[in-house]
Amino acid sequence: MKRIMLWSVVLIALCFSCNEMEEQRTARQIIEEWKPIYLRYDLAQTEHNRIKYCYKDEGEEKGLPSNRTYPEYYGGMYVDTINPDKIVINLTDTSEEVKEHFIQLCRLSPENYIFRRCDWSLNELHQLMNQLIDVPNFFRVWDVEYLKVLEEENMLNVCFWGMYDEGKISRFKSEVCNSPKLRFTFAGKIEKSSPQIESTTELDADYLDAYYELNVLGDSVRYLLLKGGSSFFTGGKQWGKVGFTAYLRDGNSWIQGFVTAAHIFKSPNENIYAYVKSGEDKETVKIGECVKLSEVVDVAFCKIESYCRPGGYHVERACGMRKNQEISFWKNGIGIPGMIRAVDMTFDTDDGRVVYCHKGEIYGNTYQIKRGDSGALITENSKAAGVAIGIPPYSDGHTFYAVDADFARSVLGVVMSPNY
Repeated sequence: MKRIMLWSVVLIALCFSCNEMEEQRTARQIIEEWKPIYLRYDLAQTEHNRIKYCYKDEGEEKGLPSNRTYPEYYGGMYVDTINPDKIVINLTDTSEEVKEHFIQLCRLSPENYIFRRCDWSLNELHQLMNQLIDVPNFFRVWDVEYLKVLEEENMLNVCFWGMYDEGKISRFKSEVCNSPKLRFTFAGKIEKSSPQIESTTELDADYLDAYYELNVLGDSVRYLLLKGGSSFFTGGKQWGKVGFTAYLRDGNSWIQGFVTAAHIFKSPNENIYAYVKSGEDKETVKIGECVKLSEVVDVAFCKIESYCRPGGYHVERACGMRKNQEISFWKNGIGIPGMIRAVDMTFDTDDGRVVYCHKGEIYGNTYQIKRGDSGALITENSKAAGVAIGIPPYSDGHTFYAVDADFARSVLGVVMSPNY
């Protein structure tokens, strides 16, 4: 009798083991067939990332959502308002087969998620966004500040400049698009001006205060300490800010540097400089060189000279951005508190480019952000959350646009630390 019971236990264990192995094989097959982007950019560390970057790896010429192909049933995700510990995943088909397919594709722990049925897939919402962007001079002609997919509402938001105007909505519906997928809102600002995704050649007190101090290492070696959000400029006197520490592999060694905004540079291999205090005067010192510009998003990697050292911006982990995320915007070594107000937005810039990024703001009136602050580090606690790429003129020095640090790191092919 005891032998029969023992063999029964063994057989049950073998069955469970076989079932687990079969599930793992199925998951691998699903992932290999779909080829999600999180594999290409090494973004699979967390379940959140595997969901966010679950779209198909087909290349991204512009980094826009319209170039992405998500699973046909996937409608987005958001934090459940009733139970903040749960993530809600929208699916156009909530059958057990579809839910299991998505769980295996993103390698999820099902107990952490709530699956809800939605009307539109992300592909459909992004296709509609793409159709609107393709309308000639869409943002300027139709007075639109930005387009944004609202994953919780499962709709595409068209945000107009100015105060509420029912006539503007009616004209848009009759002449451009009248779709049940659209939601209309207004920025509530009378002034109309596109976000400035560009650097500045102006030199004011803000930059004069950002002189670097020479530091003594040992008895004789001098070095420059690069603090979070430190200012630098190119040979053409285009100003920018230091982002987060990163390392680029060069054969068997690592190049140390930092990630910043790409639009600061006209081309790769541009030298970057900083002013260094020398008594009551200043001297110009080369601190590095831009060695890599991303073709996907507005980020670049700059190597630093051997006499430079990471300072307050030196973080060794990256994270993404999310709505209502508490952050710090680093400017000349000072972390200014703020919050990410919206994610995954699309708007056009002064030079006609369409940009895909996130929107945030800083608190209080003690500090302001402005042109020339592009590239600045944005952190959440001790992690790099992103880098600033645009400062809209209407913000009174409070609003900024940014890209994910995690995605920036991935598209540039850099790591946060040689040991990471």
